[in-house]
Amino acid sequence: MRHFFKAFIVCFVLSVIACPSMFAEQGSILFTESMAVAEAEKFANSMCPDKSLSAGTPVKMYDASGQAIGYVLDYRNPSGEASGYIVFDNTDETLIAEYSFDEGVKGPYDIAEDVSVSQQSRSIDDGKRFCKVDAFSYEIRDAGVSERDSGAVEGTEAFSSGTTNSWDEIFLGKVGDNRYTISEMRTIPQFIAITEDQAKTSGRYACGVSAMLHAAIHYSPAGIDWEHPGEHYRSLWTLSKTSTVGYEGSIALGDTLYINLGPALQHFLAYRGVYTGYTGGYNPKYSSFRSTINSNDIALFCCGVNMKSGRVGHIMTVEGYATLKNSSGKSFNALVVADGWNAYARYLNYSYANYTDTYGVFYYKSI
Repeated sequence: MRHFFKAFIVCFVLSVIACPSMFAEQGSILFTESMAVAEAEKFANSMCPDKSLSAGTPVKMYDASGQAIGYVLDYRNPSGEASGYIVFDNTDETLIAEYSFDEGVKGPYDIAEDVSVSQQSRSIDDGKRFCKVDAFSYEIRDAGVSERDSGAVEGTEAFSSGTTNSWDEIFLGKVGDNRYTISEMRTIPQFIAITEDQAKTSGRYACGVSAMLHAAIHYSPAGIDWEHPGEHYRSLWTLSKTSTVGYEGSIALGDTLYINLGPALQHFLAYRGVYTGYTGGYNPKYSSFRSTINSNDIALFCCGVNMKSGRVGHIMTVEGYATLKNSSGKSFNALVVADGWNAYARYLNYSYANYTDTYGVFYYKSI
């Protein structure tokens, strides 16, 4: 699906900030559902005041160890229609893990539960927990499933929860008046996203191939039938030497090496008369994504997380960025990504600390 981005100037006021290393110390603040609703609505009102969005019922979010770390809340417009979401996560000092304001968007809880966006009820059955699996994916698990059994992220810090000794409560380091403004934001002119279901019509799925196809559409919009990606998907799969690592029914699931992403797209586009160059490397800087987008080019963000089953990687297309700053000059940097699964833009906090590795591929039009 392709959407036009809307440019806006925002002033973001967030009165709660997390201090992950001090949750057990005296003076830590209990982050309640009512506070989560208030902060979510402050954020929405500052980002898009013309939409008059309201926050729905918070769903508590847990980490791999079973510690409550935040909430996910969906937004509704005055007509009651779904209009985005926000994820609060106290393991990051900015508290915001990600957000979106696209109309009709399913939030992470709804996707995990496979609930219609028109459904108003937001509750989890007894014995179930909404869990953050890694930096960008979520699932609903049995509350009794241990970290050892669940294939959860290794190294997730289990935070103490103050004097209550309850892992169902969420604590923050302090409450203050921390005012953020977006100092800079830019996106490519149109948001490009091929959903996982669309990609699977090719008989295959690999996040790296989907990410390259998004980039190919950006550089050659007239030369690619992105509504029917089968031929293009198979071509990029072959050019990138994507290996089949398993099957989901009849759908082949693939794994793409980072170093193959640049040359594969370059060859794919050259065959269509579009000439691009690329650079790439580990531990990419936020400024590199910023420079690429400012040149009306596109990038790929590749990252890994440790699971009990081993390292798991994901590749996403970077189609924009947003830089927020507070009164002390501290920055909160977000990448605007097409995640390879959904049809909407996700604004992901780039400073998430639990990646095992990161890699960037930065394309540019050479002629």
